[in-house]
Amino acid sequence: MHQIVSNPVDSSRRWWVLATVVAAQFMFGVDAFIVNVAIPTIAAELHASAAQIEAVIAIYLIAYATLVVTGGRLGDIYGTRERVHRGRARASPSPRCGAGWRNPAPN
Repeated sequence: MHQIVSNPVDSSRRWWVLATVVAAQFMFGVDAFIVNVAIPTIAAELHASAAQIEAVIAIYLIAYATLVVTGGRLGDIYGTRERVHRGRARASPSPRCGAGWRNPAPN
């Protein structure tokens, strides 16, 4: 039998890695929830059919998957820590910008 030997890693570093992964997954879950909540409004405002709504969701998922793969590759090239911090810095203001949007009052 083979025995698995691992290098001891600082315990606090493991928790930081776990916290980062959990935070990133939470951000994706919130983003997916926002897209699903917006579907009825998209359909009503744009008079979209069910097929068009499915296309919107598919395009969103393709764009997200492309960014995840690209981000992973850039993390391999430039270093994961730097890419994670830049990604969070860019993604964090996005929901706040959308939440601050107000429709003009109808005349």
